[in-house]
Amino acid sequence: FLNSSISTLAAQFRRLYHTIAGTEQLYSFEHRIFNLSSFVLAVFSIQGTVFNSILGLHTISILLGIAGCIFTLFTFYLSRIKKLFNKTVLIGFFIATLLVLGPLFFYNGASLGPTIYLMVMILTALLLIAPSRMHLLFYVVYAASILCVLLLEYFYPHWVIGYASNAQRIADYAISLLYTLFFTTLVIWLFRRSYDREQQTIMQQKKELEALYHEAQEKNKYIESLIRELH
Repeated sequence: FLNSSISTLAAQFRRLYHTIAGTEQLYSFEHRIFNLSSFVLAVFSIQGTVFNSILGLHTISILLGIAGCIFTLFTFYLSRIKKLFNKTVLIGFFIATLLVLGPLFFYNGASLGPTIYLMVMILTALLLIAPSRMHLLFYVVYAASILCVLLLEYFYPHWVIGYASNAQRIADYAISLLYTLFFTTLVIWLFRRSYDREQQTIMQQKKELEALYHEAQEKNKYIESLIRELH
């Protein structure tokens, strides 16, 4: 009964994953991860907007959450429904995240808030998804953006909208960190799973090639023995 329940749950999880990310036949692995990332970020934006309202955070932070939700849902629509996954989409996604998270940094307690963790999380996902030739660009721009907002916080501390209480800050931090851990773990687990599958495929192909090689050697030996007998 337990094995049956686990198999049923696994099948349901695969169906859900394919519904959100797409199937292997229609989408590349990186495309599926981008679809999944866009969807999960949209869910987080909705969740973050709700929690920010409950926690009583600044109205701008709530509006930025709504903007993030609209943007990620639109990205999901382009990527999953319209099947668009190219350099333009990746750069658009990259710029939009900076446009949302940059201002959010100052309305979520600046360096005392969790915004930088969210920026690092999104950068990690982009580096895993994007072509290697775009990695340096993403890293440099994100690193420069983080340094820029930290310097702005230092020189213009009055720009920062702090938390009303320590409890509010800890609650916001906890929610964001739990989400960051979940998202990062999910993306890396999927990549590891794909890597393990590729390794298994390579090992299987290697065994098949070795078997064919040994079979060819045996045939060559047999042919050589026949030739010797004829001579």
